[in-house]
This record gives sequence, C-alpha cells and structure tokens, in this order.
Amino acid sequence: MKYIQDRVEYLVSGVHSWDRHFEASLAVKKNGLVTGLKVKTLDNGGAEPMGAISAIAVAKPLACFTGCYTIPVASYDCTIVATNKCPAGTIRGVGPPSHYVVLEGLMDAAARELGIDPAEIRRRNFIPPDKFPYTIPSGNEYDSGNYEATLKALLEMADYRELRREQEEARKQGRYLGIGIATTVEPGGFNWNVVGVSGFMVGTNVRP
Repeated sequence: MKYIQDRVEYLVSGVHSWDRHFEASLAVKKNGLVTGLKVKTLDNGGAEPMGAISAIAVAKPLACFTGCYTIPVASYDCTIVATNKCPAGTIRGVGPPSHYVVLEGLMDAAARELGIDPAEIRRRNFIPPDKFPYTIPSGNEYDSGNYEATLKALLEMADYRELRREQEEARKQGRYLGIGIATTVEPGGFNWNVVGVSGFMVGTNVRP
C-alpha cells in the first residue's frame, strides 16, 4: 500500500511556510535619506512550531535587516504564536523574502511621498563600496558589495528611461503599467551567529 498526496492535500495537511504579519515604519528625511527602520512581526507558527526552524525563519532577517541601505538605526520586535493551523516549517524563502517585501514596499512608499524616483531613492541610500566591510544595526557584517553599479547596469539593460516614458503614455490612455524595483541582500552562508539563535534550540518544540 502506498499513500500519495496531491499538491492541494499537502498544502492543507503538511507544514505551512511563513504566515507573518507586519507593522513597520521608515524614518526618512526630505532629501530621501533613510534614518531609521522599525519592524514588528507576529508569526503564526501553527499547532506545533518546529522549534529552532520556526525561530530561524523569524530571526534570519537580522542577518540582512537593513538590506543594501545605510540605515543607521533599526529595531525588530517579533512574536511567534501557536495556533490551530498546520505546523510551520521551512519550505523555501526562509526569513528574508517576506521581510524584503516590507522593506522595499516602504522604500517605494517613501519615494512616492517625496516625489523621488524609486531607483533614485535606493541609490541615495546604498552602502558605498568604500564603506565595506560594513556592520548593520543588528551587528551582522557585510564583507563587500557595489550596489549602485549593479543597479545602474540593470537599469541600462532594462532601458529604464524608456520604460518610464511608456508608463506615462499608458497612464494617459487610462492603462496602468507597473514597474517594480527591489534591491536586496541574501546571506551567502549560514552559522548560528548569523541569526543570533543559540544551538540549544535545536530539537526543541514550542508548545502553547
């Protein structure tokens, strides 16, 4: 006898990936320079959060908390709760991707509020190449990077100016043409110090 689940059955009975609720704010000067980031999360660990795995998913963003940016001050308040949903576990996109949805969304909101191009507000806040190695507010260190050069190359490849022109023309016709920009850092290695989670958490379970 062999038990086979289809994809829908697995999604409703296996482990779920992150179910994280955010409250976040960004402090920005009139010239577009970001001075602070505040994030509060409520993470649904399901009926039996998987110990260190659930903790890693919430804590891993600390390794790259302020992204590519020179944000001098940042705070992170996270809570993991047990609920009657299926257990939480790592599938893919553990930790940083959901955090970047929030951080990059805040950068876009700041750009709209200040009337600055989304690419430009990111450029103004990038960590300069001569500042590496660079320690972010969470205490984690970036060894190298050249974010401005990378973004410049990407914008040239995409013919960004032409895309913006097409966008304006589309809006005059009552059509919405979206152009999204996201600049992120993904930790290239792993150790317990990256997320600040102690080894004693391995193998433990979080109980209600």
